[in-house]
Amino acid sequence: MNRFAPLLLATSLGLLAACHSGMSNRDYLHENVASWNGTVSMVEQWTNGPNGESFHASLQDGKSMQQHRFGLKNAHKEIADRLVFVQQFTHGKDADALHCTRTCSIP
Repeated sequence: MNRFAPLLLATSLGLLAACHSGMSNRDYLHENVASWNGTVSMVEQWTNGPNGESFHASLQDGKSMQQHRFGLKNAHKEIADRLVFVQQFTHGKDADALHCTRTCSIP
């Protein structure tokens, strides 16, 4: 019987892990904050960061935005990918309002 105890324990833990659907509220909040912080840092690169200086100078001088097109496309794709990632989070009923606010805030 002792030989089967580790196998039984491993199987039980596997079943528990498989049956546990969704994230804990703490994990959900942690992932949301991490995703939001990543989005904010991406936007800040184009508003206050090194890309932002060049971007704003081009806007003020009426220059072509072509030089910024590639970087902005990449930023847009990364933010869109984050939105898809966040929309896939499973959450508890008590986090419905937060989830809706979070996913609706990034068009």
